[in-house]
Amino acid sequence: MTDPLVISRRLILESQTAVESSRTSIASAHGAIASSLAKIARSDKLLRAIDEVLKSEDVVVTDKD
Repeated sequence: MTDPLVISRRLILESQTAVESSRTSIASAHGAIASSLAKIARSDKLLRAIDEVLKSEDVVVTDKD
């Protein structure tokens, strides 16, 4: 029969490994989210700049078709 202390230690080690794996996954997801938010911010800034140019009186939008 396996010693309960050995089983407890094994379970603790497995839990610690799972926690570390979860932390790594969370950090990776956090990085991906931060990157996506930065891209959204750049896109928003670009769209606002385009909108301002299109609203100016000096720009005439024509349809080429």
